[in-house]
Formats: sequence, C-alpha cells, structure tokens
Amino acid sequence: MADLLDKLGINLTLLIAYFINFLILYFVLNKFVFKKAIANMEERKKLTERLVTDSEETKKVLTSAQKQYEEALQKAQTQAIEIIGKAEHNAQMVSDEIKTQANDQATKLILAAQEEMRRENISMRESLEKQIGVVVVQAVEKILDGLPESEKNTIKKNIDKKFLD
Repeated sequence: MADLLDKLGINLTLLIAYFINFLILYFVLNKFVFKKAIANMEERKKLTERLVTDSEETKKVLTSAQKQYEEALQKAQTQAIEIIGKAEHNAQMVSDEIKTQANDQATKLILAAQEEMRRENISMRESLEKQIGVVVVQAVEKILDGLPESEKNTIKKNIDKKFLD
C-alpha cells in the first residue's frame, strides 16, 4: 500500500501529520470557537424567539389599545352628539322663553298705550265739551241780546248749570 501511495505521489507520513494536525485543529476549534459560536447562535435564537414573542404580545396590546381607542372615540362622539342635542334643546327652550317674555312685554306695552290713549280720549272729550259749552253760551248770549234782562239771567243760569258744571 505504501508503494501505491508513493506511485500516486502521496507521502504517508505527511498525510498522517496532516490528519493529526486536522484533529488537533478540530478539537481546539471545537473547544474554543465552535462551542462559543454555537452558544452565541443559541443565545441569538433565544433572543430572536423572545423578540418574536414580544412582538406578538406587543401586536396584541396594540390591537387591544386600538380597539379601546376606537371604543373611546365612538363613546366620545356619541357623548358629543348628546351634548349638542341637549345644547340645541336648551337653546330652543331659552329662545322660546325669550320670545314669550318679549310677547308678554309687547302685550303690556300695547295695553299701557291703549290705556293712555283712552285717558287722552276722555280728557280731550271733556275739554271739547267745555269748549262746546262755552261756544254755546256765547251763541245763546248773542241770541238772547234782545230779551229782557230777567229772562236772560234765568236762561243763562240754566245754561251755565247744564254746560259749565
């Protein structure tokens, strides 16, 4: 076999030396490099798995928070609509109350004006009656100028009583 290897150009002692060097290198690498590399890879694998798990949990929390946000937003919108409705209702009630007060005040002003007009009308009638009485007395005096004095006085007294009192 050694002849066969020599014919092929392979040196058996070198081949054994290479093999021993390879084994030594393998054991050294295995002890110092491969174990640490494998440990690092395992650690990274665990880290990756933890990150994936954390990511999934974060996704769940985010989804839950999004649902809560949407529910809170919906609730806020509903409350806003209710508040606006109440405000509109209150505004309508206030508006109706103001209109009622304005109508009441206008009615009072109209009644007061009508009463004032009635009093002025009465006052004007009384004044007009007195003026008419004075004019009638003056006219009667002119008519009675030709009558005797005693008759004039009697008629004048009667007219004064009737119109001037």
